[in-house]
Amino acid sequence: MPEPSYVQRVAARRGALPLSPVLDFVDYILAVCGIDRATLLELSKQDLFLACIARYIWAPTAPLGYAARYFVQHRTEPLPALADNEAVDCIRIAFYCQCLPATDPRHVSDDKRPDQRAALYPDLFPNVTRESLAAYRERVSRKTNDFAVDHPLREASFTVRSADEDDYLDYWMERSEEQIAEYLADDRFCAGLDAWGKGMLSFHGMLQKVYGRDYYDRVLAPRQYVLFRGLDSFLSSMVAKKLADDVAGGRRTVSRHLREKYPEIYVVYQPEHDGARDSYVDDR
Repeated sequence: MPEPSYVQRVAARRGALPLSPVLDFVDYILAVCGIDRATLLELSKQDLFLACIARYIWAPTAPLGYAARYFVQHRTEPLPALADNEAVDCIRIAFYCQCLPATDPRHVSDDKRPDQRAALYPDLFPNVTRESLAAYRERVSRKTNDFAVDHPLREASFTVRSADEDDYLDYWMERSEEQIAEYLADDRFCAGLDAWGKGMLSFHGMLQKVYGRDYYDRVLAPRQYVLFRGLDSFLSSMVAKKLADDVAGGRRTVSRHLREKYPEIYVVYQPEHDGARDSYVDDR
């Protein structure tokens, strides 16, 4: 029987995750990739590993697989042992861990700037001119041709985070309908989602219109505009956007009389887009 592919192994791990507790973003990606925290902690102590993360982040001309391959080929520490696919995932997840607060025990710290990394590893950070860019990309592609061949992200840039976040939010929403239902039970909140889905409000416009400027400034701003428990501010706003899109697409049903009930919400207001935040009038 053939060995399961990378994608099949990830799908199996995802399907085996319990309904609770709900993992946060980093622990979710660790779980579906089959990487443990101890492995990542040990790797983050290795200077070459940190350099390869920096290469992945700061050089979109070099894909994830190239940074992982460089680490595997040039590392001098034999432990922790890594398969090619695991190296790809460790570079990718370590970048997410660098974005965590410094107080988080999973935080990966790097005390060197990209230019300092380039000075230490000039072959990892070559000076590529516009004229030589095509040739460089071809050379990188050749070098990664036989590395982690069944990993779907090996040729991706660090923008793969958006795909990981979408996958995580599907996981989170599947397990958080009770929390979501608390918001959807509020017709005023649903009106904000409806107006947002119609393109009338932005995220901050929706928050201000629904909750009022005082609550927005006094409560929502200090907690970084987080609505949903267990999420950071960006992921929380993405859940709200998904809900607004679901309402607009008819995948979630709201009252048909919201516009008549809350006409003040159905007014174009996008403060972070047009700089009009200070002209907000609390119509509640």
